[in-house]
Amino acid sequence: MAGELLDELLAALHGSAPAAALRASPWLYPAVETVHILGLALLVGAVAVFDLRALGAVPALSRDTLGRLALPLAAGGLAAASVSGAALFAADAVELAGNPAFLWKMGLFALALANVALWHRWAAKHPGRARLGAAASLLLWVSVLVAGRLIAYI
Repeated sequence: MAGELLDELLAALHGSAPAAALRASPWLYPAVETVHILGLALLVGAVAVFDLRALGAVPALSRDTLGRLALPLAAGGLAAASVSGAALFAADAVELAGNPAFLWKMGLFALALANVALWHRWAAKHPGRARLGAAASLLLWVSVLVAGRLIAYI
């Protein structure tokens, strides 16, 4: 029963007007994909700089100053990647829902976001935990990128 409901939901999403427009237009899908890639670049780039600082790179740069600069970039990148990613998913919902690389990407993405929440909650106050959280963050976000790239090949 739940599987049938999910199949119907995926088919409805795939058949929606925005999804059909993405598939039909020779320029719309690549434009949305470009926004997705730029969003990921902003997100992962800002996170990587912050994580590298937490791991001890450029100790002269204040973590608070870097956070004030990097956090808005990361948040903007997350917003752009999430909205564009949802649109790209809708265009191929039925196929992507069964793609192992896509499922890995979404699982790793959830873990990366959970790591961010944990870092802000308790790791930021403890240097050892901050370094562990930063290392996990770098590994998770790079893994999200790799899994995302593999979607086209699996």
